[in-house]
Amino acid sequence: MQDATRGARTGTPGGVGPGRIPQRWLAPGGELVTYVLTIGEMRRRLVPARGWSRGYRRGLIWPSAGGDRALFRVIIYDCPGSRAGRIEALESRVDTIEARVPERPVDAVQRTARIAGVWFILTFVFSIPAVLLYDPVLNDADYILGAGADTQVRIGALLEILTAVANIATAVVLFPVLKRQSESIALGYVGLRIVESTVIVVGIVSVLAVVSLRQDLAGGGADAALIGQSLVALRDQTFLLGPAFCAGFGNGLLLGYLMYRSGLVPRPMALIGLIGGPIACATATAVLCGAYEQQSPVNFLFTAPEIVWEASLGIWLVAKGFRSVPIIAGTAPAAQEPGNA
Repeated sequence: MQDATRGARTGTPGGVGPGRIPQRWLAPGGELVTYVLTIGEMRRRLVPARGWSRGYRRGLIWPSAGGDRALFRVIIYDCPGSRAGRIEALESRVDTIEARVPERPVDAVQRTARIAGVWFILTFVFSIPAVLLYDPVLNDADYILGAGADTQVRIGALLEILTAVANIATAVVLFPVLKRQSESIALGYVGLRIVESTVIVVGIVSVLAVVSLRQDLAGGGADAALIGQSLVALRDQTFLLGPAFCAGFGNGLLLGYLMYRSGLVPRPMALIGLIGGPIACATATAVLCGAYEQQSPVNFLFTAPEIVWEASLGIWLVAKGFRSVPIIAGTAPAAQEPGNA
């Protein structure tokens, strides 16, 4: 125990207090500081008590109490023949003025895992309805010439904007943890998610341009229809380059590798990303080369492992958090690059 007012370590009545020159004792106005490594510290101020009975032997009494504002009694009495001489009785009440328990690093990391899981789930919550709401403008070649479901398309654009935000959030939230495994790969993952979201926003702009031109060029004939189809084609290509290529390489290959090497999630689950990511990139390349259409069942089949990986990762992080592994327990070695791992 430490008397913070006098700056002296007093100890219990039978402790080091009597042997100090000058002698140091607990006194009103001092503080009792209790500190335990990794748990925190508690400070309690000594204030004079009134109406408490005295005794005839020296001792330290800590009556049981609960709560941060618990009452304690410290009674120090004279012991005949002690070299400390006569000690006036000190009857005190200890009043908590500060009690803080700092958050453990592991708790903070698990909270990070659950936040990241929520963002992953939100990417599905936002993106799937957006695709359905885009249906009138994407599948009607003459949308720009007709009445148009402008409000529906604008809502879809809003949801895609939120999808882009959620994409970046997943990487930014995970970066402080992933960099403990490999900072360069973690940084590359963040960069790819930003690129993916940027490409998505370009697609949003093209769709909103169709809506705006429909209002300005309604009845404009073949030229207006051609402009609308060109903007829709631009949106299709942004979907191919963004969610297909970037997500396959970023979420699948990079994130899957980091999760597999670190063991933050079960390795069989991370393998789905490691396998599904390259497959998603390969099928996107096939679509780009004209092997089959982007909306074909074959393309969906090859993209399914990547979708399963991202969905299962989000659910696992929300439900379970990270597994207990060295990089979140503070016992892991410095981050290693893939070539040195």
